[in-house]
Amino acid sequence: MDLENTYLIIICILICWVVQYLILDIHWFFRAFVCVVHTVLCKKKIHILNETHYYGICWTTDIDIWVFHMNNAKYLRELDFAKTDFLVRTKIFQHVRKKNGMLLIGSTNIRYRRFIKIFQIFKITTRIVYWDKNSLYFEHRFISVKDNFVCAIAYAKQRITNFDVEDMMKQFVGKNVVLSENGNSVLEKPPIPPEIRKLMEMDELSSSQLRSEANSLDTV
Repeated sequence: MDLENTYLIIICILICWVVQYLILDIHWFFRAFVCVVHTVLCKKKIHILNETHYYGICWTTDIDIWVFHMNNAKYLRELDFAKTDFLVRTKIFQHVRKKNGMLLIGSTNIRYRRFIKIFQIFKITTRIVYWDKNSLYFEHRFISVKDNFVCAIAYAKQRITNFDVEDMMKQFVGKNVVLSENGNSVLEKPPIPPEIRKLMEMDELSSSQLRSEANSLDTV
């Protein structure tokens, strides 16, 4: 192969790489792949009601354009990987896929308390705080590794379609299953946290408002 053909191949490879970055979020897909592989091969499985820790760092690609701290979008992006780590380690992901269910985010509420600065290492704690027939409700905390300060806290509703979440939780948390008055097995759930109650109320208000607007347009 002559030098001219070598240059041509290199240029074609570079063009293909650039085009992929323009039309696909390559970095997200790569990190998601690494997250799943690392979780499967290197991390222990945990109980569904336990808490997981996922570590990250604010890199140069994550900073805000005005000051050197992590931009708002990065927080939600990091939650994707933290939640993936949790779902794989607890075997929720495998169980849902086996039953032909689908995992979708229903809503997320996040409160920012302190900047995560550039090159700062943080961890995200993830745990299930409540569930109903259709959804799991997560609490995520962004914690500074340096001083253990909670920089941000998020609550997320994880919808699972074509799937009964209550039945799944009975299987995963068998020790808390008791008999109800009619003799059926019922899973003792934790009391609903006030933050989750407000999240549910906000979702219902938003849904009602959007339905009302849609009905108004139909009558015009």
